[in-house]
Amino acid sequence: MSFLKVILKRIILILLSFLGYSLGLHRRRKEGVRILYYHSVNPLRKHEVNVLPHCFYKQMRFLKEHYRVISLDEFIQGKYSPGSIILTFDDGYQDNFLFAYPILQKFNFPATIFLTVEYIDSERILPHDRKDLPSANKLLTWEEIKEMRKGGIGFGSHGLSHRRLSLLKTPEIKREVEESKKRIEEVLKEKVYHFSYPYGTQEEISEEIKEIIQKAGYLSALTSLYGENTNPSHPFLLKRIGIEGSDNLFTFKAKICGALDLLKIKESKKWRILINFFNKILGV
Repeated sequence: MSFLKVILKRIILILLSFLGYSLGLHRRRKEGVRILYYHSVNPLRKHEVNVLPHCFYKQMRFLKEHYRVISLDEFIQGKYSPGSIILTFDDGYQDNFLFAYPILQKFNFPATIFLTVEYIDSERILPHDRKDLPSANKLLTWEEIKEMRKGGIGFGSHGLSHRRLSLLKTPEIKREVEESKKRIEEVLKEKVYHFSYPYGTQEEISEEIKEIIQKAGYLSALTSLYGENTNPSHPFLLKRIGIEGSDNLFTFKAKICGALDLLKIKESKKWRILINFFNKILGV
């Protein structure tokens, strides 16, 4: 069923891309920075967010030829030019090390991986991956994380357990935010400044949660809200553009250049209700 969903999403994305180009969305002046976010890059994983390694390679080659890729630190420090791209990964899958990291090294690209800390160095699988192939859903080990850090990859927190912060009481939110930061810092022997909200929708972000993240010593927090970031974007409400298995190179380019900015509509409550209904019909 995941395969069917990927195909249907790809068809919709292609149609929306053509519409966006016809409306001239790609010609609008882009002043901001686009933060892309991936999850896994794996030849075997079946989840819809997974990107096949050869597709990821083509995407990175396109960025190398046409865009400046900067680190999240550079953006927060104001060291960027309009139109720059930032690469991020959520959850911390082991395939980030096995398949994505060698490609990032080849193109000399920085990236930030947000870790689900309690799952590191364990055989546990994230709750939303239990229907998938277990061997393709393993998360990183600390040794792999340290090796990537030496190679220039940055790391941030995605919480301890990937629970929805909006459903937790204040002490639990603080533990997810603060303890995950502390554990990564203890292993890497350096400060952690970036946080990615688990799930990252508008419903998962409140003033209380943003304040807890800021007081914990983070400099930014990243959402799954679609769009680019212009200065002065709120550093604890940074928008991103998800890249998934439904993206071919055509729709990837459309997301980068703005032709698919129509997807901002998916942040509306009515749209999410429609998508949830669509998922139920497909049984996913």
